[in-house]
Amino acid sequence: MLYTLNQSLFAGLRRNHQSDPMEIVEVGVNEASVFKGFCPTHDTSLFAPAETTDERKKSGLARSLHLRAISLEYCRKRQVVDQLKIIIEMSTSVDVLHLYRDAIRSYEASAANISAYLYKYLLHGSDCNHWPIDYFLIPFSKNINVSCCGVFNHLKLRHLPIIAYNVVSYASDTMLALTTLGDSHATMNSFLADYRSNNGVERLVNDIVFRKGEEPLISARLWRSLSDSEKLDIRLSLVHPSYRSLEMAPRIVKLVPTDFLTDMTPTVVTRLGHLEGIVAFPTGLPNA
Repeated sequence: MLYTLNQSLFAGLRRNHQSDPMEIVEVGVNEASVFKGFCPTHDTSLFAPAETTDERKKSGLARSLHLRAISLEYCRKRQVVDQLKIIIEMSTSVDVLHLYRDAIRSYEASAANISAYLYKYLLHGSDCNHWPIDYFLIPFSKNINVSCCGVFNHLKLRHLPIIAYNVVSYASDTMLALTTLGDSHATMNSFLADYRSNNGVERLVNDIVFRKGEEPLISARLWRSLSDSEKLDIRLSLVHPSYRSLEMAPRIVKLVPTDFLTDMTPTVVTRLGHLEGIVAFPTGLPNA
């Protein structure tokens, strides 16, 4: 079992204000972790580099991870629009109608931007020269008990640059991958600059999962080990950015130097292939 954000429409209706803590609920692994944005045929073809164990085909891993995050974000935006339209149909309050109509326009505009980005990616994604992808990847030597996937708009510009994130926890190791449209590392270096200090990687992981991440998947073992205060911090960190009461993400994932993978084990090589630029530094961050 896993714990994650309650996706029910009624969970949102139960909240009295946008700053109220979000609900975290228990879900099945298959229910929480399967992305059904594409038909089985296209899902297999588009994400094969991320799933294959053939090291020779791993060159497309970063591209597949980037595509998965963008696709998931688009589906999230569309889901929010659909839910808001249902709320409007159920409500008789004029204030609610105006509030949610404005919200719908905002989410539809955001979805349209991501859709345009996704279209260009699918059109040119196989052309590495036309659509280069920068990536920054850190493998950990343990399961950190959280996973997440999505995108965020670095520097809060209207369109680009978009940074996609994938945190994937396996039985005995974890992969954190950041990907963005290639621009000579400018976007990636700009974002990572704030984390080049002691415990920078630990802050980076917690920020990605609990500040940038919208729907973190938290293992039952980790969630049940947290105090009520820590659980509340997570629930508050997941509210809309305009209403968050926390300036920093909660420090839930704790890392020590031995948690950083320094030797590429056969299992990790099979999963990641021989990607250049894989990072394994216990303190600070080098240039992406």
